Amino acid sequence: MTQWLDTQSKKHVWVIAAERIADWPTKRPWRSKGLGLLFVADHVFDVAPLAKRALRQGLAFVCVWGPGCVIAEETFDEAIVGDGTRKETEDDVVLTTSHADESLEEAVEFFLDTMSPSKARVAGCDARVVFVLGAGLHERVERALEHRRAVRE
Repeated sequence: MTQWLDTQSKKHVWVIAAERIADWPTKRPWRSKGLGLLFVADHVFDVAPLAKRALRQGLAFVCVWGPGCVIAEETFDEAIVGDGTRKETEDDVVLTTSHADESLEEAVEFFLDTMSPSKARVAGCDARVVFVLGAGLHERVERALEHRRAVRE
């Protein structure tokens, strides 16, 4: 795991390179109660376990990039809705996006510059986490951060 400060957005970014979904940290290494997640993968994964764990750790929004990203976004949506007992409002919703037609670099830019939590989730949502599954993608994410003049912390 590497930590970055994105000098353009002023956001702290944790990049976690993993081999499988189960490698998501059981305890959050960031102090923030909330987090924005960019899930990057080189092939289709069952993201349901990740969605559930990230929600328990304060997931405020998620962007998904890679093959099957639309399906992964739908899986996050299903986990967010759950059994239907949680009533979301416009001000307190966990937002999701997928980026099937964008480059990885464009998805990173969208994640850091455009995506933000809903109104009720802004306070305490200071962590931006990029969870990367796939050979070579970790390096691409870090190059995209370097291109933005992000610095390692």
